[in-house]
Amino acid sequence: DQLNSWGWRIPFIAGSLLGILGYFLRRGLIETPLFTAVLDKSDVARIPVIELFRSHGRAVFIGIGLTSSAAAMVSLYMLLPPYASRHLDFPVEDVFVFTTTALLLLSLLTLFCGWLSDQVGRKRLLIIGGTILLMVAHPASEAMKTGSLWTMLLLTLIPAAIANGCYVSSVSELFSTPVRYTGLAVCINLGVCVFGGCVPYIIELLNQSGYNSGPLLLMLVTGLITVVSSSVMVSRHRRSLDSSQQPSADIKLAG
Repeated sequence: DQLNSWGWRIPFIAGSLLGILGYFLRRGLIETPLFTAVLDKSDVARIPVIELFRSHGRAVFIGIGLTSSAAAMVSLYMLLPPYASRHLDFPVEDVFVFTTTALLLLSLLTLFCGWLSDQVGRKRLLIIGGTILLMVAHPASEAMKTGSLWTMLLLTLIPAAIANGCYVSSVSELFSTPVRYTGLAVCINLGVCVFGGCVPYIIELLNQSGYNSGPLLLMLVTGLITVVSSSVMVSRHRRSLDSSQQPSADIKLAG
């Protein structure tokens, strides 16, 4: 009742304050040396979206794939309160405690995985994370069905943190400097929309149709997509992102 009457306003107020803070932070940021060089050469794309799909079409699909498991796992954690209370008869208060704890742990582990990706390379780490997600998908799904939410968290936290800690920087490395910002925005927004925003509705429709293994299907599909996308991605670990070099998403060179 509190959530329906006034609690729903809190995220919007917090988001508005963060948006204002982000605006002032962005005003004080300087451009990267690579983008400054592009400006000096007047090599800025006039219509970045058109240039993006014309010269980096494959990279867009790879970038969306790299976003898939991160978006799906965060959405799955957020989906648990209504899912567990409606289908598993869990007290909603207990599930909210679980979700809050899960997201806090995910945030901390994401920082570590982001640091680790700088040391060992994002491609290798993403393949490992996607493979782990495929391996734990079935036991994690069964744990959800039996109400063992903490077991589910224990099984999925590491692959979720790997994906969350690697995908943004990995996507940005797919594109040349003139369209990097646009490519990052398109891939992340489409990836989060498809694999994050649509997930609750798809799982609910599957449950209404008598198929209660929606989370299992979600983890298997996004785990596989992550492995395939990261496998065909050219690693830019410890390599320059100079726009004059070959784009890192050319599948022909991925081997």
